[in-house]
Amino acid sequence: MKRPLRRRDAAPSGYLPPHRATAQPAPASGPGAPERGFRQIARSRRQTQRAAAAALWTLVISGPLLGLAAFAEHSTPPRTAAAPAATADTTGAAGVAELYLQAFLAAGQGSEASVRVYYPAFPDQAQASGQRQAEAVAVVSSRTTSAGVVTVVLAAHVVAAQTGDTWADEGWHYYQIAMAAPAGGGYLALDLPAEIQAPASLASAPNSGYSDSDAPTSGTPLSAAVAQFLQAYLTGNGVVSRYTTSGSALTAITPTPYASVQLTGLATDATSSQDEATAVPAAGATRHVLATVTAVDALGHNYTLAYPLTLVSVAGQWEVASLAPAPALASAPAAGLASPGGQAGTPAATGSLTGSAASTAPVASASSFANGATP
Repeated sequence: MKRPLRRRDAAPSGYLPPHRATAQPAPASGPGAPERGFRQIARSRRQTQRAAAAALWTLVISGPLLGLAAFAEHSTPPRTAAAPAATADTTGAAGVAELYLQAFLAAGQGSEASVRVYYPAFPDQAQASGQRQAEAVAVVSSRTTSAGVVTVVLAAHVVAAQTGDTWADEGWHYYQIAMAAPAGGGYLALDLPAEIQAPASLASAPNSGYSDSDAPTSGTPLSAAVAQFLQAYLTGNGVVSRYTTSGSALTAITPTPYASVQLTGLATDATSSQDEATAVPAAGATRHVLATVTAVDALGHNYTLAYPLTLVSVAGQWEVASLAPAPALASAPAAGLASPGGQAGTPAATGSLTGSAASTAPVASASSFANGATP
């Protein structure tokens, strides 16, 4: 006969399972004690939850702010190292315009594609190609005229084909070309070239800044220093550093362009008596000179060159401190109204050339356009 199962609530009086015997809380004393205990526990839990939530939201909000602050600290350049303002570079557009003009002048029937590389809308031509060409093309000026557009003015020495091997010299012509030059690069002409009037040149040469234009070219310490330096600089005959100040970056030209050099002219910013003196001034004295030389190459050809130099007196001798970027002037050049050429389309000079086309000197030298004048 099976023994009936006993219900847990029917356990003998005073019996407790072993694992619960030590887990019972101490009984609360006094009226309402259990209710107060439960309320305190609930209040403590709510406070803990609110504190945890507040801490969590603080981290969520402050995290991006701290990240931005750290990024700003590492990415913001110092105020003293602000980047310079960007300047527009028109060099690329001017170079492409030069190629475009050369192709345009020589184009004819069957060679239109050579121009369409620069101007896709170039029309078909009726005349034969190669009837005229540019012996030389030079950029006179280039400037940004609107967003993404650079206007270039060029000078071209044009020759035209005649019968046989004879070419007619049509002189120097001037053209204006508008180039699309977007910031991302790439250049295309916006239209056909426009032949224009020659740009204005200087009305007269600027006044020289050299007070003594006829200083001795030999027999003085100054002339000797200049001659010896240029000999070493142009021919490699001698060591350049022997005739320059300490730390100078001047070195001999390589490969050597000339076999010999002779000083043929010397102008300075001193007086005649100072230039003729055989004694060197006290240390630290400065002299600006314009030295003219006749240089002879290995084939015996002569070339005349000019060098603006700055010399300094060091330990009883003249030493070259620098090769100046330009001669000394009494005042800044001023733009004049004289024009080196005729009306647009009118050649400045005409003539005939036999054999291969030959170039002639431009009507106005490159220095005439130093003022950057445009028509």
